[in-house]
Amino acid sequence: MIRIEALLWATFAGGCSSVDEAKVTGDAAAEAERVEGVVREDFDRVRTALEKHAASLAQGLGKTEPDAKRATIYRAFAPWRQTTAGGRAVFDLQTAPVLFLGVVDAEGKLVVRDRQPEKSYREDLRARFPSVGKALRGDAALSHGTLPGGEGEVILLAVPVPGESGVVGAIVAPFGYGALARRLERQRTLEANRTKGGVVKAPTIRVALFAGRSYVSGSIQPELDPTRPTPRQRTKKLGTKGSYVEYVPVQSRPFGLAVRKFGFLEGNADVGIVVWRSDPVPL
Repeated sequence: MIRIEALLWATFAGGCSSVDEAKVTGDAAAEAERVEGVVREDFDRVRTALEKHAASLAQGLGKTEPDAKRATIYRAFAPWRQTTAGGRAVFDLQTAPVLFLGVVDAEGKLVVRDRQPEKSYREDLRARFPSVGKALRGDAALSHGTLPGGEGEVILLAVPVPGESGVVGAIVAPFGYGALARRLERQRTLEANRTKGGVVKAPTIRVALFAGRSYVSGSIQPELDPTRPTPRQRTKKLGTKGSYVEYVPVQSRPFGLAVRKFGFLEGNADVGIVVWRSDPVPL
């Protein structure tokens, strides 16, 4: 799509006035802010849903016999994301881009998951994710980390499970970067198409997530990949501001590139978004 539009742009650019780089970059900065808003909305609605149901897991966490504890908890929360669970299903959890829901005990060790229940049993998630430690102290939180068992890097939401004597554990919901990037790009593109009058009139919007040295894109982006900043360049340009924007021509087409570091994660994680935006080709 970008390749075809670039050819069209090259055809007509000769007769057009010079590019307004300030507008291009300003539009990209505003788009990145909207994309981050979508990220926050996703996390907020999952957090709200988990907080609403968290107390129902306290009874299971209170059991001392390991198998009884795991079975009780699993029966309580496995239906939340099952399409056949009727009134026990939770819509915001069914539609969220999370890999699984899990429950950790007061030590931060994984008790059971709703998908692959036996996997990573007794792994210490508090040591891997600052958000788990914060949840066990009573506050829901998000943080970056690496899941055990080779499941990769994620943003993990942790929500406290309240009991009669205080917090007795936490629910964890890991968001995979690939699914999150695709969701962000698709949603922002659909919204732009709807508000701008269709594909022809809508801007091109592409999204990638970064976590340290890794980039995960919402789509295949061979034309845009060379414009991604290296981690060193990104760190230098972000500075203490947490965001920056610049003008990048891609195949003779003007794009604004906006970079924003997530400021809502526990710990000093180098995680955020890169957004490319370009207005439609003038026909």
